[in-house]
Amino acid sequence: MRSVSLRILTAGVALLLPLWAQSTRNTDGQHAGAAKSQAQSWTGALEDAGCKATNPNEKCEISATTKAFGIQTADGKHFKLDDEGNAKVRAALQAQHKDSGDVTATLAGSMEGDMIRVAEVRIH
Repeated sequence: MRSVSLRILTAGVALLLPLWAQSTRNTDGQHAGAAKSQAQSWTGALEDAGCKATNPNEKCEISATTKAFGIQTADGKHFKLDDEGNAKVRAALQAQHKDSGDVTATLAGSMEGDMIRVAEVRIH
């Protein structure tokens, strides 16, 4: 009797395990517990990312010709923006009639590697 119960239990686990594993995957095929970029925000000084790349110790204020932006947060960290983020920052600057100098912004989005994928821009 004990042997039969053990076989039934083993068969039940063998049948249910694949169903459980499939239910823990989300629509992207990743496990539901897998880390994804969380929505975050960063506030700081916008900077010219091209200038910063070649002159890491310089203050690289933005100009009317800046095409690649970055942001320096209050704790001194520097982050580059994705291409769409660069376009969103340029549009926000034009809307505020600010295109150069010391400009503070808040960026909302997610971190992907060492780059911010920008969802929203607010110029201060």
